Amino acid sequence: MENKIIPTIFALDSETFEKKLKILEFCDEIHLDFMDGEFTKKSTVSFSDMKNILNYPDKNFQVHLMAKNPIQYINQIKLLGIKTVLIQEEVFETCDDLGNCIHQFKDLDINVYIVLNPTTGFDRVCKFFEIIDGVMLMSVVPGAEGQAFIENTYNKVKELSGMIEGSFPIQIDGGVSIENSEKLKNCGANNLCVGSYISSSDTPFENYQKLVDSIK
Repeated sequence: MENKIIPTIFALDSETFEKKLKILEFCDEIHLDFMDGEFTKKSTVSFSDMKNILNYPDKNFQVHLMAKNPIQYINQIKLLGIKTVLIQEEVFETCDDLGNCIHQFKDLDINVYIVLNPTTGFDRVCKFFEIIDGVMLMSVVPGAEGQAFIENTYNKVKELSGMIEGSFPIQIDGGVSIENSEKLKNCGANNLCVGSYISSSDTPFENYQKLVDSIK
């Protein structure tokens, strides 16, 4: 399975979003953070503020829905041509609710990853291994950029990797840098989402390339 570095756009206002989108023009795949202000304390730009991604039809955009009711955004996501959604396991009361949300997105040919917070176990997500397209493990608490990487993530990656045996990608989000990227790959992670280390850097392309080289 291919290993990927996926730069992240974390933006609390439209000006920052546009600036980071321009910075990351060199990337084929971009991770968009969306926060509704309920699941997280702060809210990011709205989907209408993301409309300029339509100017990049050849890029693959994925969106991390840090939202209490992810399905309410399904039409906006489809209109923007976003190919993958990442939904938080913790917002669903029951497995049936989680399953219904997965199926509604997949019925529109949108890929679905389930996101697990640092303290969330695998009890519910394992029921959906056959239908989801990936799992993203948070290595920070969702809601802010630039947080310190949680070391227990390595153990969690190893555990999940042993459970799925390469059947879909394991993605990591939060505190990823050149200091931990190779170790994450060696533990079994495939996709690494990287925010401030790339988009807030004076040398975004160089930092991106360093990370790509570290997980080859």
